Amino acid sequence: MTSEGMGYDAVLVTDTPTMGFSRYAGVYKIASELRKNGFTCFVIDCFLEFSIEELSHIFDKVISERTLFVGFSTTFLFSRFRPDGSFLPRKTERFSEGDKLFPLGRPFLEIKDVFRAIRSRHPKIKLIVGGSAVSRGGGSYSRFNFDFYFEKEADVSIVEFANKLRNDQVNLLHVHSLEGRNIIRSDDYPYKDFSNSSLLWSASDLVEQGEALPIEIARGCIFRCKFCDYNMNGKKINDYVRSEESLYREILQNYEKFGTTKYLLTDDLINDSVEKLNMFEKVVSKLPFEIEWSSYARLDLFWKYPDMIDQILRLGAKYLRHRTGLHAVHAADAADRL
Repeated sequence: MTSEGMGYDAVLVTDTPTMGFSRYAGVYKIASELRKNGFTCFVIDCFLEFSIEELSHIFDKVISERTLFVGFSTTFLFSRFRPDGSFLPRKTERFSEGDKLFPLGRPFLEIKDVFRAIRSRHPKIKLIVGGSAVSRGGGSYSRFNFDFYFEKEADVSIVEFANKLRNDQVNLLHVHSLEGRNIIRSDDYPYKDFSNSSLLWSASDLVEQGEALPIEIARGCIFRCKFCDYNMNGKKINDYVRSEESLYREILQNYEKFGTTKYLLTDDLINDSVEKLNMFEKVVSKLPFEIEWSSYARLDLFWKYPDMIDQILRLGAKYLRHRTGLHAVHAADAADRL
């Protein structure tokens, strides 16, 4: 890793939930918040698909003396293979077995060599980690000696963190200490303007023309299912829902820049309320194209609100995954499956 070139203020590392399906929105949302606040940010996606030599070359290009931190999102950095080289076919098995064997999806010594190279050439850089696995308990990541651990949503805390690093004021951050880990929690940095938020893509994200993109409609879930450990369960119906205008602007901008007409709606439960679907229908009615999307839904709510079935088909639903994870349905067959 050399100091040649300009480099970026922040470098973020992630992977995709399913190859060929859609990008993971979380890291790009963090990158978007950093960019809106004057920081340059580069996202390394498909981290597990690169060789260590390829990753070293990429880090050479994007890290320089100006780089403040390199961040890793644990949400989809789980190993796809067992120690004997056999494939881990099921997501649940990857999380349970893969996280323990390869906490960042790769052999421990490989990651340590990468970290050692970064720290030796750029000793001021902070290595940080976040994502769902850290929120579930980041103890398995302690052996990597990350400088900071981010729990839950980091939309606001990451910007505050970057500002404090740039101004040598890290000591002014709200930091919790647990078993030797420096933890930054979203509770100390609440997101007060989610309704007007957006995800803005950069040229460095290499969005292809016509690419299906993730977009956040709402965050959290109104239910408190015992089997589910997702963050922000039990929220009120109108909490953390995007405004009609902010959604329209983002979708239209993506269409004008990339020709995007297909989306993964990153909503924990798209059909949790009639009000939200009515709002989204107003957005869709103004678009100069026919939108298509996939998302999560609960089939029992279609039984409770039967008009929702025709409504989500009008709105462009093409694929719905049942929120309990028991099975998935094609939206066009929804009525026949009830």
